[in-house]
Amino acid sequence: MPDGAQIAAVTDAYVKKAEALQQQLGTRVAVCQDYRTLFDRTDLDGVIVTATDLHHVSAGVLACMAGLDAYVEKPAALRPAFAPFLQPTGTQTAPMERGS
Repeated sequence: MPDGAQIAAVTDAYVKKAEALQQQLGTRVAVCQDYRTLFDRTDLDGVIVTATDLHHVSAGVLACMAGLDAYVEKPAALRPAFAPFLQPTGTQTAPMERGS
C-alpha cells in the first residue's frame, strides 16, 4: 500500500468476515455489508475491488461513476462481453491502466 494510504472501510456480504478484518486493522475502519454504500462516502479516494468475479464490473463501474479510483482484481469481468462496460467508465474519469 502506498505511503500515507489508509484503509477506511471493508465490506463483505458476510458481515462477520468484514468485522474480523476490522479487528485486525483497527476499530477506525468502517464495516459495510453492501459495497454499494461505500460510493456515497465523501472520505474515500479509491477502492480495491476484491469481490466475487461476478461483481467486478458493477463495483468498478460504480466506483468510477462516483469519481473514485478503482483497482479491480483479475478477472476484471466474468465474461469478455462484460469488459467493455469498464473501459468507457474508467476513461471518462481517469486513464485505464492494464497490469499483468
